[in-house]
Amino acid sequence: MKKILNLDDSIQFLKSKDIVPILLEKIEKISEITALCFSKNMFITDNWFKVSDIFADNILFENVNNKVDFSSFSELFGFSLASLFEKEECQNVRDQAILKFIENSKFNYFDRLKEKKGKINFDSISNMAGVIREFQNDFHITVKGNAQIVLSKSTKILKNGEREDLSNSDIENIKEKIIELEKNGKRLLGIGITDFPKDIDKNDISLNNFSYCFVGFISFEIDLKSNSQSFIETLENLNIKPIIFTGDPFAVTFNIMKQIGYLNDQEESNVIEGGCPEKEESEQRKFYNEIFAKNHFAFCRQTPENMYQFVKHLIQKGEKVAFIGDGTNEVPAMMQSDIRIATFDATDIVKSTSDFIITKKIDLLSCFSEVFDYFKSK
Repeated sequence: MKKILNLDDSIQFLKSKDIVPILLEKIEKISEITALCFSKNMFITDNWFKVSDIFADNILFENVNNKVDFSSFSELFGFSLASLFEKEECQNVRDQAILKFIENSKFNYFDRLKEKKGKINFDSISNMAGVIREFQNDFHITVKGNAQIVLSKSTKILKNGEREDLSNSDIENIKEKIIELEKNGKRLLGIGITDFPKDIDKNDISLNNFSYCFVGFISFEIDLKSNSQSFIETLENLNIKPIIFTGDPFAVTFNIMKQIGYLNDQEESNVIEGGCPEKEESEQRKFYNEIFAKNHFAFCRQTPENMYQFVKHLIQKGEKVAFIGDGTNEVPAMMQSDIRIATFDATDIVKSTSDFIITKKIDLLSCFSEVFDYFKSK
């Protein structure tokens, strides 16, 4: 027999976990949840980065540890790093990790930076962000983004400090290195550069419309949360399906899912990259039903539209969905969900659309293990 919950007791319990209910009628709905959507970075990996490898001037420098002598790299590579990772540009933990690494190394390019013409925020079409800055008497656009994407947008490559044509053998060589590092669970950030056209207003720039010189990439080691596997097991014991989203590439995602015991070596197909390619509604339903028929699955390289579609089809299938979010790109999917939960550091728009708000930085895994056990226990 299902436990009868007293509303006042439930409110006090949630507040004791630093969760404030915005819509009281949603409290009783927690016990009905059958699927929980969340980002891998929330519950699986620590929000922590350590620079591991650097690919520069067409050479891979492996296991660079805490620091490296940047004087051995070309001036253009140093300028690109300085442009993208000066202190005011480092707004997330990944970029701050690069800045810390640079500051611990022999690096004198920050002092040589000249005028900055503008910053280009993250472009959802190209999945890149960039800055416009002067170098060698001309302005350039320097970009950062997924290494494979930056490479795919490049027609040149930096070799021995010079921009040379990017050959097919260059592309295959770089792809091999990227894939090998991703298979080892490392995240990569690609760097590219191109000339800034003098006849274009910086406010009209779309990074997707340019071709670049592939400057290189930086790889990072990432740590897993020690109790992530037990959290997944807790959800499943309470008949809640974990729906794991990430923007990471396929190989990184599959490696991490294996490390926490969520997938095995034979379950590569359980990592879903991107969204449904089909346009017809009947084909879409077939696509999603085949995914949801699997016991375990994770979604990588996800866009706001893809997450929205996954949640929509989950609900159409009859699932009661909760979504724990922090970023604006998750809002469309959250709006489809039965219960919306905003983390402490979520954007204002996420908080404004949520049914529950976490009021301070907490251990999410321990907190929600207890929350779902409280509301789902029989």
